[in-house]
Amino acid sequence: MMDVGRHTSIRRLGAQEVRQGATTFRDKSSYETRVDQRAMPDGRRTRRKRLQKEQAGSVHDVVPDDTEPSFQLRSYTTIPSRLAVGEAFDAMLHVSAAVAYEADMMQDTLAAGQLFGAASLLTVDALDYVEETPRGILSGLQLFDTVHELDDSDTPHATGPTSLSPLGYISFPGMSIAAPGVYMLRVTLHCMNSALTSTSEAGPQTVQVLLSDIIVVEGR
Repeated sequence: MMDVGRHTSIRRLGAQEVRQGATTFRDKSSYETRVDQRAMPDGRRTRRKRLQKEQAGSVHDVVPDDTEPSFQLRSYTTIPSRLAVGEAFDAMLHVSAAVAYEADMMQDTLAAGQLFGAASLLTVDALDYVEETPRGILSGLQLFDTVHELDDSDTPHATGPTSLSPLGYISFPGMSIAAPGVYMLRVTLHCMNSALTSTSEAGPQTVQVLLSDIIVVEGR
C-alpha cells in the first residue's frame, strides 16, 4: 500500500474567508508548499518550493518536462463548507490527460488499474498552515479508486496540441470526518505506468493533486 502521509505543510496564499454554502476544489498551485526540514519517511528531504498559481483549466505538469503527459482533475461535485461530525459527503472527480501519448497505451493503463486516486485529509491550524491529519479521522466507503472509463457518448473530442482528453472518473462516496476542526480534502492521482510519468522509479508516482477549499466541521 502506498504512503500518502508525507510530513508536509502547505501555507495558503493570503487570508481565506470561510464562507457558507459549497466549497470547490482548487489546483495545488494555489498554495505555497513548505516541506519541513526533516527526513521524509523514505529518507529523502524535499526543498521548499513556491508554486505559481495557474489559471483554471490550464495544463499542469508535476515535473516540468516536455515529454511528460499532463493530467488534470476536475470536480463533478461540491462539498459543503460546513459539516457536522460524522455527516456524510461524496466526492467525484473527472480525470483528463493531454493528448501527448498513444491512445492504446492509456487504454491499457486504465484496463490494468494503473491510474488511480486516493482521498486524504489535511488539518488547517489558526495560522493557516496545513498538516497531515491523523489516520482514522477521515473515513468512507472507499478512499482509493481506480479511474473508471467514460462512456463514448460522454467523451468529447479533444482538439489542439495542448488539449486535454477525458479519460474517466474517480469516486469517493460516503465520506465523513470524525472530529471537529478546520480541514481540506486532498485527492491525489497516482500512475504506475512509468511510460506516462517519465520516471524509472518503481511503484506509484503522483501525477496530479487537487485540494478542496476550507471545510469547517462542527460537533453535533
